[in-house]
Amino acid sequence: MTGKSSTKSSSKAVARVVCLCGATGVGKTSLVTELFPGVAEVIVADSMQVYRGLDIGTAKPGAAERAAVPHHLIDIKDPHETFDVAEFVERAESVIADVHARGRIPIVSGGTAFYFRTLVCGLPATPPADPDVRKHVAEFIARNGAAGAHEELARRDPVSAHRIAVNDVYRTTRALEVSIATGRPLSSFHRPDRPRAEFDWTLVYLDRERSELYRRIDARVGAMFEAGLVDELERLFGSGCRAEFPAMRGIGYREFFDASYFETPPAERAQLVPVIKQTIARNSRRYAKRQRTFFTRLPGIVTVDPDDTDRIVNLVDASRVFASP
Repeated sequence: MTGKSSTKSSSKAVARVVCLCGATGVGKTSLVTELFPGVAEVIVADSMQVYRGLDIGTAKPGAAERAAVPHHLIDIKDPHETFDVAEFVERAESVIADVHARGRIPIVSGGTAFYFRTLVCGLPATPPADPDVRKHVAEFIARNGAAGAHEELARRDPVSAHRIAVNDVYRTTRALEVSIATGRPLSSFHRPDRPRAEFDWTLVYLDRERSELYRRIDARVGAMFEAGLVDELERLFGSGCRAEFPAMRGIGYREFFDASYFETPPAERAQLVPVIKQTIARNSRRYAKRQRTFFTRLPGIVTVDPDDTDRIVNLVDASRVFASP
């Protein structure tokens, strides 16, 4: 398979969707804005960039990058609000239709692997989220932390617990919700594993040699602190953001709360910053390793070096908004 869905309509052209996946720090945003200005629009598949005010820690595209290539699904939620994969798919499909109507190619780009898989293959046959159950799970996590929630998931659904990282609070939350609401483990529900026929998919995974990727991640984390990440956290906390907010669970934010930064007297906080910085870099490298495992399992995905721009341009083929019938 060449990275495209093999299931196409025999009666009419099928709209194309390009998925440009990659680990944090691989260079997705700069590549898209440099290669596809004026011909593409980006649907951002990032569970943290949806939040307003989280700019530096999420490496959100800047004004110049957004001017070159429009980016969608950024800054659509306040930090206390939830955002799940079902809402992502619904919003992404709406944007995809709009982009096609403008005669451009939609490029889904980001690092939240579960969003990609669900958009491409479809939602699992699980019930919708129940607000009361979600509140109950959120309160449990607030009391017991991510590790305690993961232990509870291991008791209820060992298979899902094995698949989900301890610090992946979003997926742990969803698995617990399903278990509590249905009395069945999430792992017992069917997960679609083939690309949906509604679109013609081109799936590209950008991959760098591990040592180079880790070097870029460390440099990126350093640049975030130089750009004012500490000030961003101070501002968010001052505006009311707390550890239990969904937006504060992501890498680059939760480490400040884990280090009791805001419980520390202001005059002593600076001494915590080097350790927090190291922890963010370590967590980012670990996350990149998990991303690679998940992305390379997507059906039909093609792995490409980000520096091989000619091949990327050929794969994306932005002049073809629709596949041949």
